[in-house]
Amino acid sequence: MNKFNLKKPNLQKLVKRQILVMWLSNDMGMFTGFAKVTNKVCNGLAKDPNFKVFHISENYNGPPHMKGNVQVGGVAPDKIAESCVMHLNTIKPDFFVALEDTFTLDNYQIWKINFEGVKFIPYVPLDGRWIPTGGERVLRKASKIVSMAKFTQDCLTEE
Repeated sequence: MNKFNLKKPNLQKLVKRQILVMWLSNDMGMFTGFAKVTNKVCNGLAKDPNFKVFHISENYNGPPHMKGNVQVGGVAPDKIAESCVMHLNTIKPDFFVALEDTFTLDNYQIWKINFEGVKFIPYVPLDGRWIPTGGERVLRKASKIVSMAKFTQDCLTEE
């Protein structure tokens, strides 16, 4: 109990089925900041029985496998958007989170994907005061945008 004597809600009663999350980013085994965040967030969510997490690795193109409680699948390096659509149609996630730079998501042509029935959530940094060329059309497809830092949040608010 906290100081307000509020009970933590029992998600098992609120959630009728597992929430499916598809996460696109660097492979969890890489030595990058994106990989570290991906590993922590995906495995943290996967520990909760209310979530099932699928990590779609940008740097892996092999058979699906488990890493902890997270199922890992790959993408064809030259056809990332098409691979994501294949995974979206197979997994049918509630949320599609993409932890990546906006210019990279633009290069992947993520903006061409029809996200009907899926909440698209780009989790993005910005390295300058403006959204890079092409990044805006990716962000316009978003249900919500998660900014990596207060700086990013301020820049996105200004744009």
